[in-house]
Amino acid sequence: MLAANAFVFNTHAQTVVEIRTNTTSGYNQGPITRATAAATVDVARYAYIYRQAELQTLGITPGAVITTLGFAKSNTTTSTGTGSIFSIALKTSTNQVFNQTAVPWSTITAGSTLVYENNNQVITNAVYPVFHQFTFNTPFVY
Repeated sequence: MLAANAFVFNTHAQTVVEIRTNTTSGYNQGPITRATAAATVDVARYAYIYRQAELQTLGITPGAVITTLGFAKSNTTTSTGTGSIFSIALKTSTNQVFNQTAVPWSTITAGSTLVYENNNQVITNAVYPVFHQFTFNTPFVY
């Protein structure tokens, strides 16, 4: 199983697979949250669990090298980049579901590998079916 922060995986040999299609919009859909262009709070943390069976069905098996994650968003709000920190950390886990209501972020990220970080992330106004893709600074071996 893989704990991740986004929706599209690019694995070794340039295979692109879509893990989920979520067309539901709302403030809690993540991984980037900005309610409106006038919003004063642009901070959010999200954790996702992709089960081994889900990944295996799409051809992502243990040992696969994941180099990119992407996500689609449902509204046209943007981030200009200045001070917009965006990071992605991945790890394998034996958890099948994320069912705890109050877990410290340090516990969620313990043992993870920081694979992407940009302290001035630009997010364009592109919406689904366009995926905003993030090529890792450090490839992740699943």
